[in-house]
Amino acid sequence: MKKNVWGIMLVVFSLCFVACQNKEEQAAEAALEYYGYLLEGEYERYVDGIAYSDKMTEKYKKQLMELSAQYMYREKKLHGGLKDVTYLSGIFADSVANVLLELHYNDSTSEEISVPMILCDDQWKLQ
Repeated sequence: MKKNVWGIMLVVFSLCFVACQNKEEQAAEAALEYYGYLLEGEYERYVDGIAYSDKMTEKYKKQLMELSAQYMYREKKLHGGLKDVTYLSGIFADSVANVLLELHYNDSTSEEISVPMILCDDQWKLQ
C-alpha cells in the first residue's frame, strides 16, 4: 500500500511540475510573440496583446499604437533599431508572471526588461 501512495504522489507531483512548466513556457512565448509584433511594426497586434484590450475604446487603442510606433522610432534613432528579442527567465505564480526578456539592438547593445504578464481566459497577455 505504501508503494502505491508514493507512486501516486510521484505522478501527481510530476503532473503539477509539467503543468507549471507549460504555463511558464506559454507566458514566455506570448511575451516573445508580442515583442515580435513590435519588431515587425505590427502595432495593432501588439496592442491586442495587452490585457483587456477588447474593452478599450478605439481612440485609446489608436493612442497606444501611436505610442508603440514612437517607441520603435526612438529606439531606431538611439540604437539603429531593435534587431531581436530573446527570453532569459521569469517568475511565475498562478495567473501572473514577470518575464525577463533581452532586447538586442542593431548597434550591438542590449537591454534586459521585465514584462508583466497575466493569464486572461487561458491566454497570456501583457499587463
